[in-house]
Amino acid sequence: MFPSKKHPPMSGFRFRSVAKITVVMGLIFVMFLAVKNTFKEQELQQENFFLKDKLQDFIQGGFDKLKVIQDGIYNADGWNNFNGNNETENAQPDPEDFEMMNENGIAEANAEVQDEQPQIDEPEYVLDDGITDEAQRYITELNLTNPGHLGAPVILPLNVSKEIQQKIDDGYKTYGFNAFVSSLVSLNREIPDKRSEYCKTKVYRTDLPKASVVIPIHDDDWSLLLRTIHSIIRYSNMSLIEEILISDDYSTREHLKQQLDDYVKKLPKVRIIRSERRLGIVANRVLGARNAVGPVIIFVDSHVECTPGWLEPILDQLRDNPKLVIWSKISGLGEKDLRLSVDDGVGGIGAFDWAMNFKWIDVKWYEGDHPTEKYAPKASPTFMGPTYALWKDFFEEIGYFDVDMDIWGGEDVELGFRAWMCGGRVEMIPCSMICHMFRAHTYTTHSKDKGGYRWNTDRIAEVWLQDYIKYYYRLVGDTKDRKFGDISERMEIRNKCQSFQWYLDNVYPMYEVPIEIRDTTTSTTKKADTIVDTKENDEEEDEIDTKVEDEDNEAEDDAKDKDTKSNDELKKEVEKIKKEVEDKLQKIKSKN
Repeated sequence: MFPSKKHPPMSGFRFRSVAKITVVMGLIFVMFLAVKNTFKEQELQQENFFLKDKLQDFIQGGFDKLKVIQDGIYNADGWNNFNGNNETENAQPDPEDFEMMNENGIAEANAEVQDEQPQIDEPEYVLDDGITDEAQRYITELNLTNPGHLGAPVILPLNVSKEIQQKIDDGYKTYGFNAFVSSLVSLNREIPDKRSEYCKTKVYRTDLPKASVVIPIHDDDWSLLLRTIHSIIRYSNMSLIEEILISDDYSTREHLKQQLDDYVKKLPKVRIIRSERRLGIVANRVLGARNAVGPVIIFVDSHVECTPGWLEPILDQLRDNPKLVIWSKISGLGEKDLRLSVDDGVGGIGAFDWAMNFKWIDVKWYEGDHPTEKYAPKASPTFMGPTYALWKDFFEEIGYFDVDMDIWGGEDVELGFRAWMCGGRVEMIPCSMICHMFRAHTYTTHSKDKGGYRWNTDRIAEVWLQDYIKYYYRLVGDTKDRKFGDISERMEIRNKCQSFQWYLDNVYPMYEVPIEIRDTTTSTTKKADTIVDTKENDEEEDEIDTKVEDEDNEAEDDAKDKDTKSNDELKKEVEKIKKEVEDKLQKIKSKN
């Protein structure tokens, strides 16, 4: 067939264009296959992960109606062996019935594991999952499967019923987070062990001190509080815990009264103390500390989840350090979807700004030319308060907390200052991880005779900053009538400790005063670029400053002269151009 005029032969240009398009489409198809294979690989990895998890559950005793407990398999009839014969309640599975896989994947009965952590016999604890009939109805209605398992986010449909939406709104209004979603998540949800191999395999000593875990509460949500307690029990060696002490700050919600009393009776080593009036979280922590019976106190917020292996690194580091404040690596607990952000990273360490707020800083920047081993304890100028630990004797020695602080705020920064300046030290432990929820609001009330957060930071500044207090007031604003209450008792403690200058020189030497609040009279000297001020009464330094100022004034005058000259020249240039334009316009008019 010959080409017609209607269908002319394809030109070389059109042929090359079609070829290019074909090549591009081929590349796109190859990329599509690569992406598809990547997703498929991720799906297989995820499926493999869940299969491993299920296999682990089976090995640990995948019998019906079993409850997760410390180191064994238990049901309503007591301990069971693998032959299906019920033994007495205190009987445990025969170790010979277990098989362990060695590093080569070969099944060997009772294979010895080198460098294995010492196993400590612990009693069994049956913990309720907390899923009520109402919660189960919502789980079914929303077509959810094991919500929150392994720290996964709970994703609700875009359109929910008015009833559910109202519950979500009420939760945010009352508790500052999605309490409805929390009620759908098991109190015993599995938390994946995402620690680094260094942290997982590190062997801790067996003669560790026992701890009182103090949880301050005030009108907390039921499920969030209980999940905190359950995570402590499930992911701790309970032989190292003296007690879990709930310190109730005059809660008004009914579920935190008799209902909570009855519930904790079923839990191991948990007890409650209650204040007779509203104290605030600062004074409430002191109440808990004074009533704690363990030699070590670990403060844990009521809205956290402890992760596997969180306890031993704290106690091991404290064991030989009587004047140490330890805080855990802080990861996230989602206030919208209960997502757990667990990873094997190191995390940041704590510092402060000149308004006395906590702020994060990078470990590598802080350690500079003297880095520590990646997962070793990290010195920290101060700390954040979701979880921290110290010896009770040391806490008492340095004055507990400032109980005249208002309801909430600044107490962790203040204790960080005090620990360092009064002979101690603050460290962050990367191998101990806590997931903490930063809720939409926390303590919103304050005492009528105090001023809330500003009252607290004023007290910190007045007691600890000494000559550097001027930077604080420059930043936050000063008033003629400063209100921070009586600080005489705190000053007695302060006078026994190192100066704030010592703290800056030895603990935080790289920290600088921001340019906007520095002393302007010394801004051109080298000293003003550091955190050290020029001494006003030193005649020799005043003389140097005067000379520097004179030199700067001369330089400034020269610059002004140059600017004046350049401005005059610019004006002449503009006038010249203006005249040329006018001349051209005049010529055009004359031609017309």
